[in-house]
Amino acid sequence: MDLRAKQGLILGAIAGAALGVFLFAETGNPWVFLLIPVAAVMGMAPQFLRPPEEE
Repeated sequence: MDLRAKQGLILGAIAGAALGVFLFAETGNPWVFLLIPVAAVMGMAPQFLRPPEEE
């Protein structure tokens, strides 16, 4: 995994954690913390969808 994919994974996890904490505070539903891995994968996905010649 290259550096940009790792950065997208980490930034997505941070965004998912922030969203999860906010939604947990608003709703009290612990299932919202499942957004953390979903957001992390969504943050990493564009690095794998880009054609290799666009680097």
